[in-house]
Amino acid sequence: MTMTSQPFDAHGMRVGFVGLGRMGGPMAWSLLAKHPDLVVYDPSPAALDALVKAGATAASSIADLAARRRWCSRHCRRPRSCA
Repeated sequence: MTMTSQPFDAHGMRVGFVGLGRMGGPMAWSLLAKHPDLVVYDPSPAALDALVKAGATAASSIADLAARRRWCSRHCRRPRSCA
């Protein structure tokens, strides 16, 4: 069996990402390289700016992100910081 590194969206998986801090930020950048339609959310607008300039779409809330995507990953230090 041969393994390939196809992005999830090649199989209909549209990806969203919540939490763009020390750990989540680099992970979101990595995802954006393979998922140009990545939707991101962070309570800090400054954390969104660079990813949006690079092609990601900013969600207005977690609910907005979840409504747009089938698969979401959340990376927050404190769960309430991503509420």
